[in-house]
Amino acid sequence: MDSLQIIFQSMAVSMGIAMHNANTNQRSGQLIATACLSVCCKQILESPGKS
Repeated sequence: MDSLQIIFQSMAVSMGIAMHNANTNQRSGQLIATACLSVCCKQILESPGKS
Protein backbone atom coordinates (compact mmCIF):
# COMPACT_ATOMS: atom_id res chain seq x y z
CA MET A 1 0.00 0.00 0.00
CA ASP A 2 1.54 3.30 -0.99
CA SER A 3 1.46 6.48 1.01
CA LEU A 4 -1.40 8.07 -0.96
CA GLN A 5 -3.69 5.14 -0.19
CA ILE A 6 -2.81 5.36 3.50
CA ILE A 7 -3.63 9.08 3.49
CA PHE A 8 -6.98 8.48 1.77
CA GLN A 9 -7.83 5.66 4.20
CA SER A 10 -6.97 7.84 7.19
CA MET A 11 -9.04 10.70 5.77
CA ALA A 12 -12.03 8.41 5.22
CA VAL A 13 -11.85 7.13 8.80
CA SER A 14 -11.54 10.69 10.14
CA MET A 15 -14.54 11.86 8.10
CA GLY A 16 -16.58 8.90 9.35
CA ILE A 17 -15.77 9.72 12.96
CA ALA A 18 -16.57 13.40 12.38
CA MET A 19 -19.96 12.55 10.85
CA HIS A 20 -20.74 10.17 13.72
CA ASN A 21 -19.87 12.87 16.26
CA ALA A 22 -22.00 15.44 14.42
CA ASN A 23 -24.94 13.05 14.41
CA THR A 24 -24.50 12.31 18.13
CA ASN A 25 -24.28 16.03 18.96
CA GLN A 26 -27.42 16.77 16.96
CA ARG A 27 -29.39 14.03 18.73
CA SER A 28 -28.15 15.24 22.12
CA GLY A 29 -29.17 18.80 21.30
CA GLN A 30 -32.64 17.68 20.27
CA LEU A 31 -33.01 15.67 23.47
CA ILE A 32 -31.99 18.67 25.60
CA ALA A 33 -34.38 20.96 23.70
CA THR A 34 -37.26 18.55 24.22
CA ALA A 35 -36.46 18.22 27.92
CA CYS A 36 -36.33 22.00 28.36
CA LEU A 37 -39.65 22.43 26.58
CA SER A 38 -41.24 19.75 28.75
CA VAL A 39 -40.00 21.36 31.96
CA CYS A 40 -41.24 24.79 30.86
CA CYS A 41 -44.68 23.43 29.97
CA LYS A 42 -44.86 21.60 33.29
CA GLN A 43 -43.99 24.77 35.21
CA ILE A 44 -46.57 26.79 33.30
CA LEU A 45 -49.30 24.22 33.95
CA GLU A 46 -48.42 23.92 37.65
CA SER A 47 -48.20 27.65 38.30
CA PRO A 48 -51.12 29.17 40.21
CA GLY A 49 -53.48 31.43 38.29
CA LYS A 50 -53.05 35.18 38.85
CA SER A 51 -56.66 36.17 38.22
